[in-house]
Amino acid sequence: LDRLCEVRRCVGVRQMLIAYNRNNLAGGGCHDEDHGLTDFGRKIIHEMNRVGMVLDCSHSGHRSTMEAMAMATQPVIFSHSNPKALRSHGRNITDDQIRACAHTGGVIAINGIGMFLPNRKSSALAMIDCITYVRDLVGVDHVGLGLDYSPSSTEQQIVSHPEYWPPAEYPPNWPMKDVGPGVIPELSAGLKERGWPEADLNKLLGGNFLRVAQAVSK
Repeated sequence: LDRLCEVRRCVGVRQMLIAYNRNNLAGGGCHDEDHGLTDFGRKIIHEMNRVGMVLDCSHSGHRSTMEAMAMATQPVIFSHSNPKALRSHGRNITDDQIRACAHTGGVIAINGIGMFLPNRKSSALAMIDCITYVRDLVGVDHVGLGLDYSPSSTEQQIVSHPEYWPPAEYPPNWPMKDVGPGVIPELSAGLKERGWPEADLNKLLGGNFLRVAQAVSK
């Protein structure tokens, strides 16, 4: 924990996950047998709240995230996770996770990874489906964008590391491509057509994350 505080002080780390797909010393990953937070994980979350770091529950297991959100004293985020109700995948999150995150005052950010989106002909429409679902479930104050876009990522990287990306969850040749930042104008236009006012779009496109950052920062 002393090293965590020193890194945060020196390089300005402001956000951290519990786990990345697999279990670690802090808690469970979303593609592992999640036994919940460890004592060490609880100490880390307590320290993150104390020093002003944003707790990010993306990539982490259901039980670990629910325990983390129950103990958190600051808003929590899912920085790039989609609703499991619209696409059943281990990386996506359930309605109770979405509600628990909103209860902390946090944000659920919709990502643009094709494998995690509903199988629609249009990537923008698929993302709009996810955005609308979260908005309708917990309100516009708790939804954002977290595209998780990396132009250098390849299918081969996933295939080469089944320890992080289990083949059963990541089949080859999923039909919808990943979505880059260029989708934002189409996304905004589609939401306006559905009646979204400018103020709500501003919340989606960064305002909600700014609120969380201001609330958590020390």
